[in-house]
Amino acid sequence: MIRKLLRWIVRTAVTLVVIAAIAIASDYISHRVPPDSVLVVRLSGPVLERGSNGILGLLSKHQTPLNFVRSAIDRGARDPRIVGLAVKVIDPEMDLAQAQEIAGMIGRFRKSGKWTAAYIETAGEFDPGNLPILVAAATGDVSIMPQ
Repeated sequence: MIRKLLRWIVRTAVTLVVIAAIAIASDYISHRVPPDSVLVVRLSGPVLERGSNGILGLLSKHQTPLNFVRSAIDRGARDPRIVGLAVKVIDPEMDLAQAQEIAGMIGRFRKSGKWTAAYIETAGEFDPGNLPILVAAATGDVSIMPQ
């Protein structure tokens, strides 16, 4: 009886170690960044202060969590494999303070000596487009969809 229990514990432990090793290896392989990469930040939908990493984060694809944007831009500025930042401003719903914070993050990224560019799909046809333009102008190189 005790031998069966010990065998079961050992088998379970070995299985868990193998599963953890596979998970770590797949995470490493899927998150490798090749040299001369461009960080692309897409601002669309409501801009939230905090997003979640779990299942709820997967269900809300059309939101922009500021904590993820902040982390990505800060890491991209320090990462030697990242050569530039492309910001896609696709109809975000944000407050003035959030737009100013994102513009400040872009400014800090530019100070790292890397290029920045922005693409705006709309500049306020139906509502004031000041906030998306504020964010895009922080890059210094703005492209807008012709219409």
